[in-house]
Amino acid sequence: MIKYKTAEVFFSLKGIEAKWLAAFISCLLMMVQGDITAVDVPHWIKAAKTATSASLIFAVMVFIPRIKDFANQRVGGAVSFGGGVFVSDLWVHPTHFMFPTAEAMTTAVMSAALAYVASRLHY
Repeated sequence: MIKYKTAEVFFSLKGIEAKWLAAFISCLLMMVQGDITAVDVPHWIKAAKTATSASLIFAVMVFIPRIKDFANQRVGGAVSFGGGVFVSDLWVHPTHFMFPTAEAMTTAVMSAALAYVASRLHY
């Protein structure tokens, strides 16, 4: 039963690889505040950790019935993934600009927008 439910959840995560890439790109760009010349290996590692943990948070959230119904919609999937990116970004590293949650919020908004656009390919 558990094995079937887990497989069902992971196969219902439409475009999770696109969501991971959206979180990775947005985190990488927000960490260096758009200056791609400042990107180095530690930035890549932090962005990969953020994207991976955001994808895992999203996968866990889909086990909750109401969130699963919401996340199966195009806008709902982008919004719930953006929430996962927000939590993940706060957890992985401190902010690099403005107030304490500014970077996490901008990263979440950008990744949700990218996930929304990328989800067009999967529907």
